Amino acid sequence: MQTSSQHFATITLALFCYVGSAQADWLNWRGPHDNGGTNVGTYPAELNEKSTLWQTELPGKGCSTPIVLNQNIYLTTPVDGQDAVLAYDWKGKKLWSTTFGAENPGKHRNGSGSNASTVTDGKSVYAYFKSG
Repeated sequence: MQTSSQHFATITLALFCYVGSAQADWLNWRGPHDNGGTNVGTYPAELNEKSTLWQTELPGKGCSTPIVLNQNIYLTTPVDGQDAVLAYDWKGKKLWSTTFGAENPGKHRNGSGSNASTVTDGKSVYAYFKSG
């Protein structure tokens, strides 16, 4: 039985049609042009079974926006009360998870201390949490 403290979030990646992996990079929460959009690719108008490539349950709740670098997806979420960054490959396989210390939970029912999105300079992935 699932309690409110055991809330699970789900990440869903829509099946995107694009040419070349570099065009799919989304290096920060606002995207390649810092405007929340891109000029490349054809994207579904709605998410449904046909347009969903994969989905997976996440170990905690949060509101971070995933980023994409070289067809790897990075996001933040709490893991067993710890702030964490998770990495998935483009096909949905979990690559790794690393924790950074005790989470400082958020006050909003849908939020957590892991709400901030990761960012990358193309070489490293950076994260900042409410806990500092």
